[in-house]
Amino acid sequence: QDKTRQDKTRHYYFDFLRVIAVYGVIVNHYVSEEWETIDINSVNWHLLGVFLGLIKYHVPIFIMISGALFLSRDVPLRKIYSKYILRMFTAFTFWSLFYAMGYYVAEKWTVMHMLAHFVEGHYHLWFPLMISGMYAIIPFLKRITASEFLTKYFLILTFIFAFLIPHFIGWTSLVSPKAAASLKIFISKFHFNFVMGYTGYFILGYFLNNIDISAKIERVIYVLGILGFILTVSDSIISSHIAGYARGASGQLGVLCETIAIFIFFREHIPNNSKLLNVMQKFSKYVFGIYLVHSFVMGLIKRAGFRVLAFNPIFSAPVISLIILIMSSVISIILNLIPVLKRYIV
Repeated sequence: QDKTRQDKTRHYYFDFLRVIAVYGVIVNHYVSEEWETIDINSVNWHLLGVFLGLIKYHVPIFIMISGALFLSRDVPLRKIYSKYILRMFTAFTFWSLFYAMGYYVAEKWTVMHMLAHFVEGHYHLWFPLMISGMYAIIPFLKRITASEFLTKYFLILTFIFAFLIPHFIGWTSLVSPKAAASLKIFISKFHFNFVMGYTGYFILGYFLNNIDISAKIERVIYVLGILGFILTVSDSIISSHIAGYARGASGQLGVLCETIAIFIFFREHIPNNSKLLNVMQKFSKYVFGIYLVHSFVMGLIKRAGFRVLAFNPIFSAPVISLIILIMSSVISIILNLIPVLKRYIV
């Protein structure tokens, strides 16, 4: 790949990825609640499972974008804390209080119940805290990405211990829960926490943003991405029927393959349309606000009777999720017009 072209288009494909990632978050939260409660033998359950399998890339994509951006430049530690971590903390505090007070008023919660919810955070507010942790260890991660060998070595360890082995244990649990538990205890004794969690995606974003990929390798990545989607959906269906209730895939191996394919696709194939690129660039600035407020909008939509199964899910899952995205965008744009809120809240 031509390095000059990559430098010119890098931020544009991040804009596209941010938008599809936040849409994926909305689909996931809109669909998953009912998917977890309806009959696992129904057609609708299987349809919703396909939608959920399609959008599992959402959080990994956000993390990979952050990794690609922060690990490709030098950001002083003071700025990491005073600008980026501070913003995550203030956003979490504001929105956690907002949602907790909303429940206090609407559901007539006790004060202690409201305070507990405020401290724990609404279900989607784990992300600002998690990404703050990523920001805090950027100086260490940059030491890794400064070496091509260490970067690849880290990713190999992550693949083995964060994806391959957990997926194998997950499959084992379907056959013998006792054997899976023993295997999990054995693996935990290695204490490979350093390469677990979302750190691998953070470094992977940097790696995929900077490597050259041949057309042949690109095609292989897309095939693996399709297989990853099939694995995620089929694994979830099989494990759910064995368990007798709705549950996700046994591991994240399929999600990894799907996420890499989507990341590479947009890196290589963003539309060459200046107007569209400019629109996406401007719109992506509101994505964080959309993420924070979408749960509120979704609650209003569901209270109004627009639940997934109130309509044909083939229609409701993507279309009503798009409506939630548009409504959340309007709120985010308005909040971004207020300087102090733009800087600390959205």
